[in-house]
Amino acid sequence: MYVDIITNQFMESIHNSSLDLFFKIITQFGGTKVILPLAIITLLHLIYKKRKREAVHFSLILVLGLIISEVTKFIVNRPRPLNALILETDPSFPSGHTLISTIFFILLIFLYKDKIKNKFLRILMISTCILLPILIGISRVYLNVHWLTDVLAGFVIALILVVISLTVKRKSRLY
Repeated sequence: MYVDIITNQFMESIHNSSLDLFFKIITQFGGTKVILPLAIITLLHLIYKKRKREAVHFSLILVLGLIISEVTKFIVNRPRPLNALILETDPSFPSGHTLISTIFFILLIFLYKDKIKNKFLRILMISTCILLPILIGISRVYLNVHWLTDVLAGFVIALILVVISLTVKRKSRLY
């Protein structure tokens, strides 16, 4: 797609060592090495607080997002940009980092926003949970490991999945 090529060329034109380092750090927040331990901690916390239905919902949506990401990658089998700054070997579409981090951080908002009584801390938590997936998505394009449309698809799939799951949860009165 034309927008992908233009975006890729633009990102390549603004590369510098400071931005490279910044986005290499940011992209880690969407990877398995960060999301998996955070998800396990969140799951254990929900179980400890006797919020078992929320724990099940949280786990199911994350796993479903992972399955959708991997199946879509296999079906579409889109090659990654050739000028990547970090090594990635699986297909490009959709961005799994973007998809999973968006699901994870948006669900954190719904799980904990009402539990944080301090207004400043609640706003900080919500802002961070919104900003991180956006930065992760930008990092994937900046590092040239994804096309812009891969990242946009990751956001859209994640948001659709979260909205559907929360709607079903509310209608079925799971908790």
